[in-house]
Formats: sequence, C-alpha cells, structure tokens
Amino acid sequence: MNYFDAHVHCIWTGPFENVLKSWQALANQGLRGFSALIKVNAPKEPERYLQLNPAAYHQELDAGFIQHGSSTHPAVARGFGGLDVCPYLDCRYLSKTDADLSAFVSQGFKGLKILYVPEEDEGMKVVGWRKYFGRSWAESEAVVWSLINQAVQLRWPVLMHVNLKSYRELAEDVLATYPDHPFQIPHFGLSRKIMAGFLERFSTCYTDFASLLPQMRENSRGYRDYITSFQDRILFGTDTTLGHPEWVLEYRNAFMELISDEAVQDKVLRTNYLGFHGQKD
Repeated sequence: MNYFDAHVHCIWTGPFENVLKSWQALANQGLRGFSALIKVNAPKEPERYLQLNPAAYHQELDAGFIQHGSSTHPAVARGFGGLDVCPYLDCRYLSKTDADLSAFVSQGFKGLKILYVPEEDEGMKVVGWRKYFGRSWAESEAVVWSLINQAVQLRWPVLMHVNLKSYRELAEDVLATYPDHPFQIPHFGLSRKIMAGFLERFSTCYTDFASLLPQMRENSRGYRDYITSFQDRILFGTDTTLGHPEWVLEYRNAFMELISDEAVQDKVLRTNYLGFHGQKD
C-alpha cells in the first residue's frame, strides 16, 4: 500500500549521499513522499543550536551537520528521486526581526512548521524562547501570529507543535481565526482528550501519532479506537529523522498491525495526507 510520512525532521549524521540512497530505497517499499521539516537561520555553534532541540534528538546531531547541513537543504526541497517531498520551514530559530516568510518562498518551501516553546519545556528539555531570545511570552505569541498569518496568505499548510495541556487557548484562537486553513497539531496534541475536541470542532484541523509508537503498543485498544473514530483527520507521521529511514518502516508495519481495516489504513497512510496538502488522489 502506498503511503506518505507527514512528519520527518531533516537532520542526520554522515554523508548526505547515504541519506539520499536510503530514502530512495523506501520508494521501492511503498513510500511516495513526506513532509520535510527544515530548520532555517540555525546557529553554527553546537551548544546554541541544541538549546532549541529536544534532548532525544541530540545524538542525531553532530558538529558537521550543524556547520554544513543547511547547505543540503535545497537538495532536500527538490526531492529524492521518485519521492514527493513537501518542504516545511521550521521557524524555531527565527527572531522577531527576521520572521519574514517571503524571503523563503524562492527557496521552495511549501509549508510552515512551528515548535511553540515560549517558555522552557522540561519534558523535551528545550530551553524555550524566553531564555534563548530574551523575549517575553507576549512577544513570542506576536511572532507566531505573524508567521501563521503569512503562511495563510501564502497558502502554506501549518504544522504546529503545541502542547494542548499548556497552550490550549492559543491553539483554539488560531484555529478559530483561520477556520478554512489546514493545520496539523502533531502527537495528538499531547492530549488525546483535548485533541478529540479540536477534531470535532475544527474541520481543517488534523493530527498525527508521531513519536507515540510506544504508547500505541502499550494501549493498542485505546489507540485503535481513537484512530478509527477520527480516521478522516489523522495523518501517518513518525517523527523520524532523515538519518533513520528504518523508523518509517517500523511505524508503518506497527500501524498496519494495529489497524486491520484497509479503508482506514488507506485514509491514514495516503488520502488524508493528499487532502491536507490540497493534492489530488
């Protein structure tokens, strides 16, 4: 069955040529494309770069990538052989003064990724924008609203990582302000219960189960029921990196074991992704 991964981080270690080969191999196993989350304006100093990256990914980043990885971003944006890559601009490093998306249109970006961390996130071990930029919560909100407004004008889908248990009000305001624009809140919003309410209220809101494979295996019945209930609004997403294409296959196989209904499989693996990105089947 053909499928798309709606949540892939563009980080890796080692030669980029090896990355290309490993992902092209996935095309022979059904993968048709993925959302590529590409950081822009990232610092070259490893310590500062890592401050806005979850600790779980630090081992996937080496000094070579931090120094030179951005030079391969145009190659990522062009796609990997037969794979259809949708490049998302990961804006976590954009300051108030350089948050102008028009400067990135010519680089091939087609979506916006927001990691909303106005304050320190102890769970992810991310220092947050207050400490990183020295800006207030209100200033961070203003920057995010500006970026989202620009994305809407550009007709870019928005992947907004937001902890609904902490920042539910912001997410509600955004979705209510732009009710016809596609938004993806990953990881089931870190709260299946709150996320369910969002999916019921906002018709263009989607989610994914990226990074939740351990929980899905532990509570297979609960996640099976949840995915089945919201089958039209859930995207197949892994949270993998370009350095670990094998995680994509692990997620796909686990998902197909969890959900046996082929119609539901096809929606989550393929048609929801195409619909979210405004592509024809």
